[in-house]
Amino acid sequence: MSVAKGLDLLFEGYFHQDWDLDYSSREEVIRAFVQEGPRENASLALAEIDDILAEDVPERKLNKWFRHDIGSTFANEFPHPKWRNALLWYRDQLAGEIAAKDDPTAEEGAGGASF
Repeated sequence: MSVAKGLDLLFEGYFHQDWDLDYSSREEVIRAFVQEGPRENASLALAEIDDILAEDVPERKLNKWFRHDIGSTFANEFPHPKWRNALLWYRDQLAGEIAAKDDPTAEEGAGGASF
């Protein structure tokens, strides 16, 4: 697995070391990523998550990829299999925020459960 551009933008640009000082929740970070940037970035990140999930990448490989290649520990509070569950959650959040951006009359933050 190589570093994916959309996920790289999301995790390096928004879920950086001090994200919790800039945003009050993970949902707010996702919302900012989708609303502030070009739709293509959010769509690309969503497609990259879908690709990873479709490949059924083992947890050990996901752990190495995200921790070492992207430098993220975003999955720490998710239940096992934490990396896959985290990706599913981020996928739902991105899809919901993209839908909300595409249809401003939709409920804001239509993503899944909060972690």
